[in-house]
Amino acid sequence: MLTETLFFLSSIVYGVQLFLVYDVIRSFRRTWRHKKILIAIEDISFWIAASIFLFIRVYKWNNGFLRWFFFVGIGLGTLLYYVVFSPYVLKFVCFLLKWLKMCISWVNILGKGAATRILGVLGIKYGENVKQEEAQNTKQGNETE
Repeated sequence: MLTETLFFLSSIVYGVQLFLVYDVIRSFRRTWRHKKILIAIEDISFWIAASIFLFIRVYKWNNGFLRWFFFVGIGLGTLLYYVVFSPYVLKFVCFLLKWLKMCISWVNILGKGAATRILGVLGIKYGENVKQEEAQNTKQGNETE
């Protein structure tokens, strides 16, 4: 009886863990827009990983025997997480990802200018310099014809 009770309680925790991971995926989708095919790939990958995760847990706890209270526990865990924690976790993770996105864009903006200058000093054409040179070559080619 103790083993079944612990198995039930752990299945509640597994439900919370699964929904937490899915909230992180949802946060990525809110921060960076995805195409439908990428969303489908993410969802399929999540469900494959979730099924492997749950299979390993069932096999470890109950020697592979499925019990009805395992599914009830997972359902209760996801419901508990969705009602109590999900709105706050979703806002917090979205905030962190937007902050990360902003930092990446600043590094990209600052780094692109620095990289162009450093590579220009070394005589390597990069970024806008290449586009400008190609435009000048095209313009000069049209003038000579």
